[in-house]
Amino acid sequence: MKRSVPVIGMALVSILAFWGFSRLDEAMEQPVGFDPGTVPDPVEYVLGIPRDTVLFTVDGAPVEAEEYLYWTGYSAEMLQFYQFGGGAIDWSMEVGGTSLEESLKESGLNAAKLYQVVENQAEKEGCNITAQQQADHQKQIRQAEEELGGKVSFEKWLLQVGLTREGYEEIIKIPTLHENLQKKYAKDLEAEQGALEDSEVQAYIETKDLLRAKHILVYTRDPMTMQPIPEEEKAAKKERAEELLAEIRASQEPIKTFDALMKENSEDPGLATNPEGYTFTAGEMLAPFEAGTRALEYGEISDLVESDFGYHIILRLDPATEELKNAIREVQAKEYMDTRLQKALESAVVETTEAYRSLDLPLYLEGLNALRGEIAAQDAAAMMEQMPQPSPVPTQE
Repeated sequence: MKRSVPVIGMALVSILAFWGFSRLDEAMEQPVGFDPGTVPDPVEYVLGIPRDTVLFTVDGAPVEAEEYLYWTGYSAEMLQFYQFGGGAIDWSMEVGGTSLEESLKESGLNAAKLYQVVENQAEKEGCNITAQQQADHQKQIRQAEEELGGKVSFEKWLLQVGLTREGYEEIIKIPTLHENLQKKYAKDLEAEQGALEDSEVQAYIETKDLLRAKHILVYTRDPMTMQPIPEEEKAAKKERAEELLAEIRASQEPIKTFDALMKENSEDPGLATNPEGYTFTAGEMLAPFEAGTRALEYGEISDLVESDFGYHIILRLDPATEELKNAIREVQAKEYMDTRLQKALESAVVETTEAYRSLDLPLYLEGLNALRGEIAAQDAAAMMEQMPQPSPVPTQE
């Protein structure tokens, strides 16, 4: 009944949303075939330079070829999918007055720069990876291996996106460092501003036009077909809702009675996940429910409110909960962190090397696709060998 509202903020690319995701199902079914041990360094195998070749520095911290090419390859594959429908990239295109290759190289540089700034700031703030987080990362890797059919399949999958196991381990550190920084900056914000004042919470509620309510819902739709029930059944449902309301009105403790009857009788499918009610703003709930909530004071219980889903008995609540206060502080901390990271990003000094300036991105992507083809071909050949051979057809003399 409630619409979902996304949380907006700085987002790091999920490591399991790798470019190359379209090959996951294939990787799970791969036979032994290709031996990933024959390609210890996919960057060198494809491009002729070691994976730890420094392409540029961010405030003196080196960004190596493996990491940079991962992010650049991600951008290229997204472009290939959305711009070229999965077909060949037209490298003759220009973007904003520059060649497509240079545009993609710059996109990859900006991505790698962002993640290096996160690493730099984490080190500066003493927010490095803990022993427990390292253990969690190893667990994450083991889970990835299981999902992809074992260690060999996992390593072949890594090769298809140009990564070694060591490179993968470095990349999955970034979201954790980001979380560590957020916790550190949340503490800094708390130290600077202290606990939230009630006036701040109230101002937030008014600015966001927040409402909060519980309700008892007597459903007037068929739960299987979602079609309205017949009129005679609807009349019986309304009578039942009126009985519940009368019991609440007659109670010496109406809110306590409301809660008990809600647990026993409400047919709201969202009750289990929202036992303390819904916090919402304009347009997120059914119009009659929103209007019925707005008509009440905090702690007041409505008469029957009819919507397309049934009859509601609404209890309006104060949205200033501890959960809301924590959410406000979390938003503030994230904004505080994003501001500090943005400043660090804007002031970061990037110095490229000759290896970066001479980098041939189309050559790398073509070579990586060729490596994928080698893996697929050898796996297919192995699969054919493992298939039972048909018996020879006897010939007549």
